[in-house]
Amino acid sequence: MDKAPYQGRGESRQHRYPPVRVEWSAVVPRFLQGETCAEIGQILQVSEETVRRALSFWQVPRDSRSKRGPRNHQWKGGQAKPSEGYWRRQSWQVAAICAGQPLERGVIVHHIDEDYRNNNPENLLLLPSQAAHARLHQQLYKLPQPVSLEVAIQHGLENGGRVLQRPPSLIGWSPDTGRYGPCGRGPSKGKPQKESGPDSGQTQR
Repeated sequence: MDKAPYQGRGESRQHRYPPVRVEWSAVVPRFLQGETCAEIGQILQVSEETVRRALSFWQVPRDSRSKRGPRNHQWKGGQAKPSEGYWRRQSWQVAAICAGQPLERGVIVHHIDEDYRNNNPENLLLLPSQAAHARLHQQLYKLPQPVSLEVAIQHGLENGGRVLQRPPSLIGWSPDTGRYGPCGRGPSKGKPQKESGPDSGQTQR
């Protein structure tokens, strides 16, 4: 049997999909106003697939409306969450302020409770090298869990660590204060030197 010749895009789409059982005026305006295919199908008492096929038959782009708020598939509650890199940079800033000088190359900022978002000065420990940092984690890993903060600090000191003290300039400050850390937004105000940044090989827990 010979195959029927192609007669244009419209007839090709009619061949692919069965005739729609819903009215254009009942589907497209609702879809463009933000209703989902499932909600439209429930109102019209048809299946979600029927609405989806009707939109495809009428060539309505699926991205022709602005999906904002909870209707967006990437909705996460409406609150922006800082990245891990933000907390890392903040810990370097706090450690440099507590030390009173930029961190030296190779110095590691270790979080005593192992929460990289807790950048309170009392939770930070400076270790002289990555080797000491790895050795500390190996020792803590072999201890019964959970490890108390006192035991974690003791092992940190045994590996050459240095406990930081909160300076007067950070009294009342918490890690969630501001977007740019405790140093403000200025381009050079309180930012660590280049050698203390991620490109210097400086790592942390």
